Amino acid sequence: MKWNINKIKGSFKRNLMLQIRCSKKLLDAMGIKQKDLGTIKEADNLVGNWYANIFILERRNLIIFMNEKTLLSFVLVGIRKDNIKNISKMFYGGLKKYLSLEGFHGITINQILSEYEDVEFTKTESRSLLGNLNELVKLYKYRISYDDGLKHCDMTDIIQSTNRMPMRNIEWKYAIDAFSDLLSEDSTPIEPDSEI
Repeated sequence: MKWNINKIKGSFKRNLMLQIRCSKKLLDAMGIKQKDLGTIKEADNLVGNWYANIFILERRNLIIFMNEKTLLSFVLVGIRKDNIKNISKMFYGGLKKYLSLEGFHGITINQILSEYEDVEFTKTESRSLLGNLNELVKLYKYRISYDDGLKHCDMTDIIQSTNRMPMRNIEWKYAIDAFSDLLSEDSTPIEPDSEI
């Protein structure tokens, strides 16, 4: 891995932000009003921001997260009214668990998570990405139902196999491969201007 997040933080002294771009349905479920939303801005980290939506299957709430750059996705099951406000903690835990299952090294996972010092919720920005997210919701619903429902399906297998499907919007790559490629890019930070 050629990038060093600690060097990036030290060089730029900036506050790295994760923006979760939420569907209207998810914002309503979390009780977030329009005035409380963050302003949409470009990601200031390597991995980028995430889209999120909530959907119901077998009378249970599930939240799907999808990376805006690679379309990598994962689903969390068992979302209730009393824990939905902890969505940022659930995101961190879900991403860490999923990347561990995919065999990413702990140091790499910690570097990724360290890029997200703060979490901010925004509305969705891209119709194309929202379309990808909605297609993934349909796919997860189908796969879970096909594999005998939430009580009997292997969610790990479903998430991993979904991320190993060719995706048109990322040039027919698998989302997991696009995510791995993103991490392996040479993103050595530019040294700050000495006059600043």
